[in-house]
Parts: sequence; structure tokens; C-alpha cells
Amino acid sequence: MKFEENLVKLRKSKGLSQEELAEKLDVSRQTVYKWESGQSYPELDRLVMISKHFGYTIDELLNKDLAISDDGMKIKYDRFYNRYSFFTAFGVFFIILAVAAMLALFALYKEEKYYIPLTVFFVLLLIGISILIAFGIQADYFNKTIPKDTDFYTLEEREIFSKKYAIGIIVGIGCLFLAIVSLFFSMAAFPALYAVALMLAIIAVGVFFLVYFGCLDAKYKMQHPVRNRHENEKVGKISSVVMLSAVIIYLIIGFVFEKWHPGWVVFPIGGIACGIVEVIAKKEQ
Repeated sequence: MKFEENLVKLRKSKGLSQEELAEKLDVSRQTVYKWESGQSYPELDRLVMISKHFGYTIDELLNKDLAISDDGMKIKYDRFYNRYSFFTAFGVFFIILAVAAMLALFALYKEEKYYIPLTVFFVLLLIGISILIAFGIQADYFNKTIPKDTDFYTLEEREIFSKKYAIGIIVGIGCLFLAIVSLFFSMAAFPALYAVALMLAIIAVGVFFLVYFGCLDAKYKMQHPVRNRHENEKVGKISSVVMLSAVIIYLIIGFVFEKWHPGWVVFPIGGIACGIVEVIAKKEQ
């Protein structure tokens, strides 16, 4: 594929006329016409500008057959993954919130009405899991409509997002630190289960930001989650078993041994175990 053909495809994919592209590159329209017709080639400084503007390396522009899709597909992709990122984060938020709500209701109703916190827990848990499953299935089918090696975003678009990404991650991590701090202060003022429930609720907010911006980051990097579906499903199943086991162990410790306060430690242990599983899985990929 020649440079001139790549340039025509890139220009049209952005909806630019030759005159508009010439203005962005600080050259005449005739110069762009000559580039696209193969009558001449841009100098190195202009090649660098073209590379930065369209988000491809000079080598890719000169030597590769670029798979460039139209703006309609980009808009469709962008809308889907914005929605996918939000609801995936929302699903994880509900799952963590389910545990927080259960602990708070256990503190409120004690053992006499244990069915209330358990019911709320399973309802919120099912909502979160249902959201994740629904959007996971949608992503599976949607990714099959995207041609391999397609890249919708320019370097400029990625740089703009990177600033938002940094802020989102900082907010998420800040919530996690705030959750830990809140535990120390609330333990002195409230019963232990209320304090832990508050901590988990704040953690849920922090995790929402981390998951949401993590998914958006994958969107801009064109790292489709379902392309690693089988490995992700394996990690997900292991993590689900670990956290479900943590809940069961906690309930046994609470009801049988009446050790609600030290029993909550199984949750951070479970979270650490899930993190270790994910790190190991990534190294094996």
C-alpha cells in the first residue's frame, strides 16, 4: 500500500477535505493533492505532523496497508464502550455495596431477623452480577463486528483522555485511602459492623472509578475484553468462588462463634487473593 492511498483513506475517515487537511498541516491544497496523487511526497517535518495528527507511525504510513474504518463505526464503538464501561463499573459497585448493606443490616436487626440482611445482600448481588453478565454478552457480540487491527483514535485523542484517566485513577485511589481512614474514626463512634459497612461503601465508590476509567483506558487502547475471554472467564470464576467463600466464612464466624468484629478480616484477605490470581493470570498470558 502506497503512502498516497493511506493518506486519502485517513483524510476521508476524519471527514476532512484536501483544503482542511492542508490548513492543519500548514501547506497548500495543491501540495496535499500532489501527495495524494503520488506526484510528490511530504518532507520529514510534514510526515511527523501527519503521523501525530492521525496517530500512526511514519513506518505505518509509508509501508503498511492501514485498516481504517469510517467515522460511523467509530461513533458506534465509542458509544457502546462508554456505556459498557459505566455499567461494568456499576455492576462491580453493586456487588461490593451488597456486602456493605448486609453488614449494616446485621448490625441493625441483629440475629433475630437475619433473613432481611441476607435478602438484601442476594438481591444487590444478583443485580450486580446480572449487569456484568448482560454487558459481557453484548461486548462479546459487538467485538465480532470490529475488523481486526482497527484503530479509531489519534494520538491527540489519547493524550486528552490520559489526563482524565489520571484524575479518575487518583480519585479512585483516594476513595480507598478515605475508606481506611474512615474505619479508624468510625470504630470509635459506631458499632463495628456499621464502621466496616461504611468502609466498604466508600471502597465501592473508589472501585467504581477505578473500573470505569480502567475500561475506558482499554477502549482507547483498543484492548477488547472479550479477545481474552477464556482467560478472563477463568479468573472471574476463581475470584467469584474466593469472595463467595469469604462471605460464607464470615457468616459462619458471626452466627456460630459470634465473632462479627474480627470476622470481617476475611474480606480484605479475599480481595488480596483475587488480586494475586489476576496478577498470576496476566503473567501466564
